[in-house]
Amino acid sequence: MRKLKTLLMLLFTLGLAVLLSTAALADNATSGTCGENVTWSLEGGVLTISGEGEMEEISPNTGIAWDSQRASITKIIIEDGVTTISSNAFNNCINLTSVTIPDSVTFIDEYAFWNCKSLTSIAIPDSVTSIGYCAFHHTAYYKDSDNWENSVLYIGHWLIAAESDIAGNCAVKSGTIGFSAGAFDLCSSLTSVTIPNSVTFISELAFSGCSSLTSVTIPDSVTAIGSYAFSRCSSLTHITIPDSVTSIGSYAFHNCSSLTSITIPDSVTSIGEGAFDRCSSLTSVTIPDSVTSVGAGAFYECTSLTSVVIPNSVTSIGSITFSGCSGLTNITIPNSVTSIGNYAFYECSSLSDVYYGGSEDDWNAVEIGSNNDYLISATIHYNSVIDTGDADGAPTAPATSGDLNGDGEVNAGDLTILARHVGKVETIEDEAYLANADVTGDGSVDASDLTKLAQYVGKIISSLD
Repeated sequence: MRKLKTLLMLLFTLGLAVLLSTAALADNATSGTCGENVTWSLEGGVLTISGEGEMEEISPNTGIAWDSQRASITKIIIEDGVTTISSNAFNNCINLTSVTIPDSVTFIDEYAFWNCKSLTSIAIPDSVTSIGYCAFHHTAYYKDSDNWENSVLYIGHWLIAAESDIAGNCAVKSGTIGFSAGAFDLCSSLTSVTIPNSVTFISELAFSGCSSLTSVTIPDSVTAIGSYAFSRCSSLTHITIPDSVTSIGSYAFHNCSSLTSITIPDSVTSIGEGAFDRCSSLTSVTIPDSVTSVGAGAFYECTSLTSVVIPNSVTSIGSITFSGCSGLTNITIPNSVTSIGNYAFYECSSLSDVYYGGSEDDWNAVEIGSNNDYLISATIHYNSVIDTGDADGAPTAPATSGDLNGDGEVNAGDLTILARHVGKVETIEDEAYLANADVTGDGSVDASDLTKLAQYVGKIISSLD
């Protein structure tokens, strides 16, 4: 019996040893996949990434196959064909001294080389268009004070980071093509930035939390403004977006509480979710007719905003877009809009007038979501002319069919203006109001329009439709 127990114990011990050795081998694997068409191999301290396309997403919780061997990696070679370097891919490779990044790589994600304490030299190819948050922070290159210029760290043509105590004006070095995400994050003493026309993209979180920033010049080389790029820049009062920009990212100007006005050029096609939310001092905004998409909550709690004109290019107003805009008194909505999301005008307690580009039947066909009571109870002015601005981009007063003086009403004053125009006493010069004068819709303004308007003002007819 004792021999049997001894034999069983021996077998158990051997089985446990096999399991442990198998697990150890798995932890110390020397090759595998790290993307749909990307592989890796580790030999003699050299980690080689090969293949075509993107590396797989790496979560701090799940890690990647070479996690347990990071300390043994001294050199990384990424071969041509690989297009991305994933977040956390090579962080904490504390003995890494050399990395080769090919021209095929376009994106280096956040924390990619974070805390690579022995990495003293880094070359970023010109193919890279975006660098994530803290991608190269706490490398030996980052910690070497000789690599910093006027409190700013560059790697090649990229601005990687700025010291948190940088103050006054920062003139970004000529030839810089981009910022890593969060490059000036929380630089609370920075007051102004001059960006050279070599920069094409304002990265996400680039100037987030720069609470003293009052002035920034965006050159016309920039084509996009990233998410949270200027969020919480509470001293920024005005910003001009050049007509080279095509998209404004989510929460780009979130909580810029001193921003009073902004002009969006007609090159912009999309405004991201929450782009201007909580800009509590914003009194006016011009949305050009190039914009086809306005994200949910784009103007959430812009409490000083009084009037907005939605252009004909927009087909829907997303949820909570103007929610909490307690100062909004009127809005112009084109008949291209077919749906208005939940809470889009929630708590817009001052909203009294809606200038709608279509007929009453058209308005009744618009799908309006829940909690839009102030919108529904406002006075709807049907068949309004949608005017997105004058030649200089400045918004003009909403115009309604028959309203020839821009007061939002059709009455005897408008009848007098039309009579003087038809009688050639005083010509209506403004094209928007001239279009309003054509109440018969026949393409000309003449006595028939005067007759119809007189019938409406005299309450002989109830509508100008």
